[in-house]
Amino acid sequence: TFDSCQYIQSVEIQDGTEISSYSFSWCNNLSKVQLKNVNNLESHAFYNCESLKKIVFEESIPNLCVSFSGMPFSFAGFNLDGDIDQNIKIELKDVGISTEEFLYRYLYLFAGYEDDFFSSASQSMWEAVKVDLCWPHWDEGDYDYEPTYDEMYDAFKAKLLEAENKLRAMLGLELVSEPTNMPTDIPTKEEYEGKEDSEESDEENKDSGDETETDEVDSS
Repeated sequence: TFDSCQYIQSVEIQDGTEISSYSFSWCNNLSKVQLKNVNNLESHAFYNCESLKKIVFEESIPNLCVSFSGMPFSFAGFNLDGDIDQNIKIELKDVGISTEEFLYRYLYLFAGYEDDFFSSASQSMWEAVKVDLCWPHWDEGDYDYEPTYDEMYDAFKAKLLEAENKLRAMLGLELVSEPTNMPTDIPTKEEYEGKEDSEESDEENKDSGDETETDEVDSS
C-alpha cells in the first residue's frame, strides 16, 4: 500500500488491479486518481486523502465493494471538516454508460446496500430503516414498537435522497428535492399494514362459506 505517502499528487492504475480499502489512506497531496480497466475498488481506498478532487474511470468501471451492509460506499470517508467525497468529481471516460446510468446503477451502493441472494438493495435498505426507527424505542425497553408506514416511507425517501444528491454532485448533475427513482419492490401501505392479507383471508373465508352452502343444498 501507499499509506501516508505525502509526495504522491496523482495516481494512474490500470489493467486488472484490485485496490483494497485504505491502500492510499492519508496521502494528503493526492488530488487525482485515474483508473483504467481496474477490477475491484474497495470503499475507503483513498481514506482521508483530503486534497482528492477527481476520480476518472476509463474504459470500464471497477466492481465497487462496500465494507459491509449499511456502510455507504465512499472513496475518502470523513474527517473533522465532514464528508471528503463532497469535494470529489467523478469523470467517466469511454466506460459505455452515461452519467445518469451510473447514477441509478450505483445509487444504493452509495447508500450502503447492494443486491444479494435474499433481497434487493432497496429491500435491504427498507429493513435497515425500520431498525433505525425502532432502535431508540428498543433502547428504552419498548420491544413492541412498530413504526407507521408513513414514518418508514419518509425515512426511506430521505435516506435515498441523501445518497442520490451526493452522487449527483460528484457526477456534476443537478441536485433534486425528491428521489427520482423510487423502487417498486418495497412494501405498499396495504402490504405493510397487513390489509392485503386480511382482504385475501376474508375472500377465502367467503369462498369457503359459499362452497359449504352449496354442499348443504346439494345434500338436501
